[in-house]
Amino acid sequence: MNCDELRDILIDLAYDELDDAGRHDAQRHLASCPDCHDEYRRLRQARTALAIHRGAEPSEARLAEWAGDLDPAPAARLWPRRVVAGLASVAAVA
Repeated sequence: MNCDELRDILIDLAYDELDDAGRHDAQRHLASCPDCHDEYRRLRQARTALAIHRGAEPSEARLAEWAGDLDPAPAARLWPRRVVAGLASVAAVA
């Protein structure tokens, strides 16, 4: 197995979705290639980090902070202009 072939199956290896022969070939390559081994290690770390945060809900403080950042005024100001523009285009066609 070469580096390109390993990259094609790296995600499958990280998620334990290879058959025994494929896993064996990949592990043999990883043992002899520091670059691919490092890439595989980083992918596993990212997978672990994502798994830790899966399903995590933001805190009430974070939700309040985000809500405070929202400004409903721009949307309220744009709505009438869009309706008028739409009506004008319909009137122009008719």
